[in-house]
Amino acid sequence: MPHVLPALTTAVAAAAAVLLLFAGAGHARDRLRLRGVLRVQALLPRRAWGPVSTALGPVEIVVGLAALVGYAQAQAALYAVFAVYLTILRSRRSSAPCGCLGADEPATWVSVLRAVVAAAASAFAPVEMELTVRALCVAGGFVLAMIVILASLSPRDESRPGAR
Repeated sequence: MPHVLPALTTAVAAAAAVLLLFAGAGHARDRLRLRGVLRVQALLPRRAWGPVSTALGPVEIVVGLAALVGYAQAQAALYAVFAVYLTILRSRRSSAPCGCLGADEPATWVSVLRAVVAAAASAFAPVEMELTVRALCVAGGFVLAMIVILASLSPRDESRPGAR
């Protein structure tokens, strides 16, 4: 049982890394869209929109790749920043788009929780781990990330009460 927690944190950190790679690719591919989201969110100063929209995608990709090979400390810090940012966004501008995983929907407390869990798992994921165990954990993390990504891409049923 003592090996369960390191495996779990590694799998969740790997899932978080895959989500960063997915988000980073989208942000790097469409910087103008990200800049527009930052404009609507209106939390950062206007002069920061360009640099943030240019740097965020590549930073997410580099941090995600580093986390996949076992160095998740920067990922923990990045997700902690995301959690704080999303909390402020949710509190101050609840109708502004999240921009998470390319979504145009407003940030939710689930978005905040996802960032907190990713930060915590990344902070506690062990650097040293047997290669086969790490590979299995990363594979499990990949599956978990695909579930999150597919869920974020699926159309919402607006007719269902509480769908939003």
